[in-house]
Amino acid sequence: MRQILIVLCLLLTGVVSAQATPSFDCARATTPDELAICAHRNLALLDDSVAAAYAEIRAFRGPGFIANYGRVLLDERRACGADLRCIEAAQRYAIEAYKALGARSVGPLGQSFSGYGIRSLIEAWGRANGECRGTDPAMVEAACRLRDRVLAPALSAHDLCLGVYSLPFNDFQAMILVRNHWLPCVYNELTEQ
Repeated sequence: MRQILIVLCLLLTGVVSAQATPSFDCARATTPDELAICAHRNLALLDDSVAAAYAEIRAFRGPGFIANYGRVLLDERRACGADLRCIEAAQRYAIEAYKALGARSVGPLGQSFSGYGIRSLIEAWGRANGECRGTDPAMVEAACRLRDRVLAPALSAHDLCLGVYSLPFNDFQAMILVRNHWLPCVYNELTEQ
């Protein structure tokens, strides 16, 4: 009896958490990404956060506003198959995209990217930059905010700068390689002279 009371107290205080469950029924999971999420607690927690943020934006802005972008984000996760790192990155990106649209239930903007490596930040910036040029209003708004307010400052904090066209010589191939790529900031300082 005493052990049961201790476990109940720990559950109530949050020291021990109950089994994490994703936003969908694991008994009906069939796709590789769903099966991976059901098998890994951290992915299940992230999935639950994605679903909460989606529901918040849907309630706040209406289902028509977010439906297409929600499908795009889900398709990105599904494209990962059973790759755990890819699924985690897709879920963190989705959470940040929903936060960029105003979701407040899942923490402050940028929190999901804390601890990300430089390569992952650059990949997320590239994705956001591409989506920023899209046609879906929700996608464009979320991606541009994410790119400009979260990812660019995070990369700048690593002393990286976005490449520009201002090269000291007329080399079109070099301009193509530099444009829209993150480089050590010392490079921009050298080309500005």
